[in-house]
Amino acid sequence: MSATNIPTNSIRKITFSSINTNVSTENSSNSLTLYPNPVSNILHLKSLNAENLTVRIFSIDGKTLITQTLPTDHPDVDVTILPKGFYILKANDQTVRFTRK
Repeated sequence: MSATNIPTNSIRKITFSSINTNVSTENSSNSLTLYPNPVSNILHLKSLNAENLTVRIFSIDGKTLITQTLPTDHPDVDVTILPKGFYILKANDQTVRFTRK
């Protein structure tokens, strides 16, 4: 298994809120939203203007843990194989951090 690194300068914005647990990237028409965050089992993705999402999940040290192509009508990722911790999800050209609880 080869490791892939994500440069931290490619992460545009991470927003945390005590009211809304969504985390989204800042991008005009192609916004990616992940929920719930933190996630227990299934991570739901919402992305506008994308036919299919190529999703890669990385550990904090940059190792690729999950790679999937998701259809827009069912963009969910089962993360039950991941131990508790912080992760980075890259979907197409957007990068978002999330937590597995």
